[in-house]
Amino acid sequence: MSRKDLTLALLVPIIWGFAFTLAKPATEHFPPLLMFSGVYAFVAVLYTLLFRGPMQTSFASGLVLGSLAGSLQAILIFAALARLDAAVSVIVLQTQVPISVLVDRLLNGTPVRPLQLIGIFIAFLGVAVIAGLPAEPPPLGPVALLLAGAAVWATGQALVRRIGRDPAPRLFGLIGLHAAPQLLVGSLLLETGQIDAILSATALQWGSALSLTLLGFGVGNVIWYSLMHRLRLAQMAPFLLLMPVVGVVISAVVLGEEVTIVQLAGGIIVLLGLALVLGIGQRGIANPKPRETT
Repeated sequence: MSRKDLTLALLVPIIWGFAFTLAKPATEHFPPLLMFSGVYAFVAVLYTLLFRGPMQTSFASGLVLGSLAGSLQAILIFAALARLDAAVSVIVLQTQVPISVLVDRLLNGTPVRPLQLIGIFIAFLGVAVIAGLPAEPPPLGPVALLLAGAAVWATGQALVRRIGRDPAPRLFGLIGLHAAPQLLVGSLLLETGQIDAILSATALQWGSALSLTLLGFGVGNVIWYSLMHRLRLAQMAPFLLLMPVVGVVISAVVLGEEVTIVQLAGGIIVLLGLALVLGIGQRGIANPKPRETT
């Protein structure tokens, strides 16, 4: 991984962390599937207007990517989050990292080093330290939904590299074009109070949703998809383990929340695990092989 790509990969969880912190007023007010339907629709229109031209990715491929990387994983994850406490959700959702490594191996033949698996396991333990273990065993149904959502997301990301044929902004716009109506249908079937939420939203809540759209999706997701064209998913997925660390730092800096010794220890464990994944201190940061095109 080049230094430029390493910097961008580190930047993604930071951008997402800030975006979701700023989006808190919106996420607490709007039904989630409705909100993300609007987010994907806005991004799809924006990037379609900014990056015009014939699409190289087929309609069918866009439908698959929009369903897996966009709508279906969101429906499964939000259905689970509504029935799980925060600590369990944080820990279980991080299983998307080892699942991503496995899916990338199965679909794209990406080699996996034993040290990489050890690093992921150590970083995963760090996430568990930060989140805290639940006092009671979580219900199996929501946990299964969350795991299914993580697996669907990982499959979608692996397929982005395999069947996506356009630059990141246009490809993400195509994903949004398919994901937005699917999420709207999901909202109509599974959620209530959509009209009341829209009519009663304050300027702060609309601004919060806009910040998530432009920063988290318009910038963070496009950087992520641009890296997907150059790097393997197994290389990128471990950076997602930084999300809880970024969340703790942002909560302390922006919201003034206290950082505990346990959280600091968990953050250090995550960073140590990520260092093992990247091979820092052993062979340096190697440049990836160029992506083969078909």
